[in-house]
Amino acid sequence: MVVAGSMIVTLFLGGWQIPFMSTAFLIEKAAMLTQVSLVGAALGMLGIAYLCFRYHQKHTHRFGDIRDKEAIIYAGLLVLGALGALGLLVLILVMGFPQEFGGPIFAAFAQMGMFIGKLMVILLMFIWVRWTLPRFRYDQLMFLGWKSLLPLALVNIFLTGLAVALTGGLSGG
Repeated sequence: MVVAGSMIVTLFLGGWQIPFMSTAFLIEKAAMLTQVSLVGAALGMLGIAYLCFRYHQKHTHRFGDIRDKEAIIYAGLLVLGALGALGLLVLILVMGFPQEFGGPIFAAFAQMGMFIGKLMVILLMFIWVRWTLPRFRYDQLMFLGWKSLLPLALVNIFLTGLAVALTGGLSGG
């Protein structure tokens, strides 16, 4: 499923390319984009930590149950991650962004993140369709393949050949 999703992302969704941003733009504006992405990541982690904390406050039922502590542990880890991202942002702001190698590294990580994000959306679609539609029996699949899709494919080949013959072939003349 991951391999098929990766092929779909690569062939139809632009692969690792970020929409409306070229690689040269990412390298050129890497310092500003790094700061924006670190602030966004820190705020996102703090928001999720807040939601974990609210969940813990709402769902504490039995005294001394170890499951009551899970939300607080997750919230603490997210707060530590957010503080780490903010610390990295302060380090970049104080020491300056490494101009000669920072841009290509940021562009590579941003494009890898975009590819993984697109892949996750495609995998979600796979799982959604798989869980929504009923399973076909073997005889239903054979009927679909031999009596529906094969004639459709043959008509498609015939019409494509007819269109190529009428337009003068592949050379355009």
